Amino acid sequence: MGSCNRKGKNVLKKTGIVLVCLLWALAARADLYVVRHVAAEAEGETALQAREMALATAQTEAYWRLMRVLAGAEEFQKLPVPDADRLTDFVQGVSIESEKTTATKYIGQVAVQFKPTEVQKFLTEQRIPYLLQEPGQILLVPVWQGRAMGPDNPVLAFFRQTPPDTELFTFVLPADDEAGQAVLQEALTDEPVLQTLFDKYGVDQVLVAQMDKAGASVRWNTAVFAKDKGAPALAEQRMIVTEPDLAPVLAALWQEQMTRLEKAWRDQKTNRFDTPNVFLARVPSHNLAAWAWIQGQLKTLKTLDGFVVRAARPNQVLLALSFRGSVEQLNEQLKTIRLALEPQDGTEVLLLAPMPEP
Repeated sequence: MGSCNRKGKNVLKKTGIVLVCLLWALAARADLYVVRHVAAEAEGETALQAREMALATAQTEAYWRLMRVLAGAEEFQKLPVPDADRLTDFVQGVSIESEKTTATKYIGQVAVQFKPTEVQKFLTEQRIPYLLQEPGQILLVPVWQGRAMGPDNPVLAFFRQTPPDTELFTFVLPADDEAGQAVLQEALTDEPVLQTLFDKYGVDQVLVAQMDKAGASVRWNTAVFAKDKGAPALAEQRMIVTEPDLAPVLAALWQEQMTRLEKAWRDQKTNRFDTPNVFLARVPSHNLAAWAWIQGQLKTLKTLDGFVVRAARPNQVLLALSFRGSVEQLNEQLKTIRLALEPQDGTEVLLLAPMPEP
């Protein structure tokens, strides 16, 4: 992405209270907010006008593709159409993947980098649950009649003809040489050998998709394995009637498999708003007036589900804060009431204090 991958500014700057996240989801990976291979096409009075129109349309298309991935098929339909200014706030940069121009036309393909903090803030405002982490690449091992890969494998032929990738998942097919087949075959029955595939192919999961013919029917058997875990994370067996052409059958089975795999991933990696995160906060308080002011400010923050004093000492107060969102989002909300967060060197504890006078 080049210049589009610049790091955002640390939102936890120049502040002063201590915050420890007790229940905190994984931080969003930056790659989750990059939408690649977006078509950009337009025709205008000049080449420049056509280019500007094409890039604007591509950013809108990228926005909806991103929201589909972050929020899922049902939730993203609840989102409003953003105006041009709001969409501009979301976009960090656009990278040209390919382009061709004429005097009045622009045809290209772009990648759009979005700002995670701005997008998450928007989804939080809309109370839309969103994905916190994208899955890494998955090694797909096609097995037919107990043999991995190899010639005359209709499962392998199907995935070569019909790419298995989805909006959320990216798959890698293993090497189909003799040595690679031997390792894969051994991995089907030897868990330590299976674990070597993760590092060899640089993947986070291994999905074994197996078909076996038995008389007038075939058996579809899938298993998803995670690194350093012996038992499959997701497994299924199904009996289906044999058809002359297995491609339509495999297409339907694969679509169902991806629906279940996506649901399992979203169940684990989605930031939801039905249960708030709980944070532990230590507030330096040098006098009663200072603590009373901070307490009063916190009570005005409507997005805070509540706070409870756990302990009080002459120079500090220990709080439990309930908030439906991330630390970054909480910090943005605190800034609206003139409070802010700051990390301390060598510790996970964060400081909270009044913001300095402007």
